[in-house]
Amino acid sequence: MIRRLDLGDRLAPFSRCLRCGGALATVPKAEIVDRLGPVTRARVDEFRRCLACDHLYWRGAHHGGLVAQVARIRGALGAGRRTSA
Repeated sequence: MIRRLDLGDRLAPFSRCLRCGGALATVPKAEIVDRLGPVTRARVDEFRRCLACDHLYWRGAHHGGLVAQVARIRGALGAGRRTSA
């Protein structure tokens, strides 16, 4: 469907909440530090928060795998595009 409607350029991974679909916005660590576990508090400095449900996101150990998966999906979408000759 994405390819058929040519929506590949409109994909915006990591911009919506996985729980509710709300938009994510950067949040200062100081605002949410009391909600973090000790390891996350010590190792992570950049966070995003869902504007709808307040769920927190950060680049954890699984982030690299997710980025690779998004790249594979984008590659598969690009493979089906027609090029002008």
